[in-house]
Amino acid sequence: MYRFFSLLNSLIVIVFSGLSFFYYNDDFGWEIPFFSEIIFYTSVALLFGLIIKAQIRWQKLLLTIKLDGFGITANGWKKSLINEYLAYFLYIPISLLLLFFIPEAKMVSILLFGFLLEGTAHLIIGRKKYKLVINEQSAIILRNKQYIILWDRVKTVAFKYQGIIIFEKTGRHNFISEVDFEEAKKWKKLLKEIAITKNIYIES
Repeated sequence: MYRFFSLLNSLIVIVFSGLSFFYYNDDFGWEIPFFSEIIFYTSVALLFGLIIKAQIRWQKLLLTIKLDGFGITANGWKKSLINEYLAYFLYIPISLLLLFFIPEAKMVSILLFGFLLEGTAHLIIGRKKYKLVINEQSAIILRNKQYIILWDRVKTVAFKYQGIIIFEKTGRHNFISEVDFEEAKKWKKLLKEIAITKNIYIES
């Protein structure tokens, strides 16, 4: 769900920026009718996307704060930082261009900065909260993007590429690098033991 809304938000931003380009450069001969309505509905969609995105990952973070797990390393947090800010290399230039060239789209710019602020707050607070939680029911990867992997949906656990790849029956897979979370030997051993008790195929 989180991934879906992230992609949807990026798609909305790209489409709106394209329409804005042709609206501003009307000498191309492309008229954009009802542009004020487009701004309104884009703002509503982005606001909804921001609320849903924030609700999904803040709820997971708050619900799992008290769970014991393996804390994120400095290297793992840097990866989360890069992963989080990739989208903002798109959002920030677009929001600034809109402010300068299309003032009536100011609300869209504000919302794009809202995404930046929400992401930054999550990273700052998550620096000491991100972790890998492993128990008999699931493996929970808590970073800027969070995944709950239920063991009854896991098809294969592969020990390779200096980490572990967990393949789910749906086709989705998650890679956990041994440098991303503390005490790698312990959590790799624990994952292997649980996989064996759950009769999950182990590839090494």
